[in-house]
This record gives sequence, structure tokens and C-alpha cells, in this order.
Amino acid sequence: MTSVSAETLLSPSLIEQAEAVANEMKISPNQLLVRAVEDFIERYRRNRRLMAEMNQAYEAGPDEEEREWLQLSQHAYRKVLEADGEW
Repeated sequence: MTSVSAETLLSPSLIEQAEAVANEMKISPNQLLVRAVEDFIERYRRNRRLMAEMNQAYEAGPDEEEREWLQLSQHAYRKVLEADGEW
């Protein structure tokens, strides 16, 4: 793995918090930053995959069974509203 030096601008408060966490974890602030970036990238990619899978699943729209359920639900909700005098 190639290491590259990256200059970043962090607020003093964030630096203090990072140093405190790094001390608790008994790692260097640099190691904490590396772990944080790796974790962020992993979560970002996982979320993108999940969103793509969800979009693909719903791309075709509801199937016949889902449309029937939706109609029944809407009908039942309308009856509730009518009973409450809100319809």
C-alpha cells in the first residue's frame, strides 16, 4: 500500500476530540483518521449498493398482489375517515 501525505484543515475542537479518542483507543491520531476514512468509504459504498438494490426492486412498480392490497388499504382507510366524519 502506498502512503500519501494529505494536509487537512480541521477545527481545533475536532482535533482535540480526535486526539482524545485516539488516546482512549491507544492508537495514533493518524491511525484514527485512516480508520475513520476507511469506515466512511465502506459505509458509503454499502449505502450506494443498498440504494441501487432498492431502486431495482421497485423499478417495475407494484405487482398485482401489491395493487390489490393498496386498494383494500385505501378503502379501509376511507371507511375510518367516514366513520370519524373527516371524509
